[in-house]
Amino acid sequence: MTLQYSPVPGVQVQPHLLPARQADFEAVATLFRELHQQNASLDARFTLAENWRQVLEEQFRRTCSQSSSLWLLAWVGKKPVGLIMLENHLDSPLFRHRSWVELVALYVRVAYSGTGLARRLMDEARLWAAARKAERMQLYVTTSNEHARAFYRYCGWKPVQEIWRLELPAKATSDIAW
Repeated sequence: MTLQYSPVPGVQVQPHLLPARQADFEAVATLFRELHQQNASLDARFTLAENWRQVLEEQFRRTCSQSSSLWLLAWVGKKPVGLIMLENHLDSPLFRHRSWVELVALYVRVAYSGTGLARRLMDEARLWAAARKAERMQLYVTTSNEHARAFYRYCGWKPVQEIWRLELPAKATSDIAW
């Protein structure tokens, strides 16, 4: 599959990128919900919790202005059309290379898919991580999300680990003989 990320003739105005402010929570929540509706359509286990909005708002209010995280919105006029979320991550002291930046979320509305907006957001993510002297960025992507996987490959990412799942029967685990 060859992906082309260039401006689409139908899109007149190029989005401008701005760090999210406290007043932008509704825009963040709307785009985050759209992203996770898409993710849940690929795997129902990614369905958001009933109280997701409250949890997201608490995290957003606590971290949106901290230097250890980036909440970046893409706007066309007053309409939010893209979101990227990054945060510093610190693994257990058991690991030598334990500090990295996690790409928590990347979402571009369908009307802006293929316009280069996702690449612009990714470029900003790289600059942000480099400014913090991060050695690497990491992310989680759903295996069946071929479009996202192709985009990340296009941007220079490569898979380094897999998460495997075993669905267990509804039967209580205490009934299983070890």
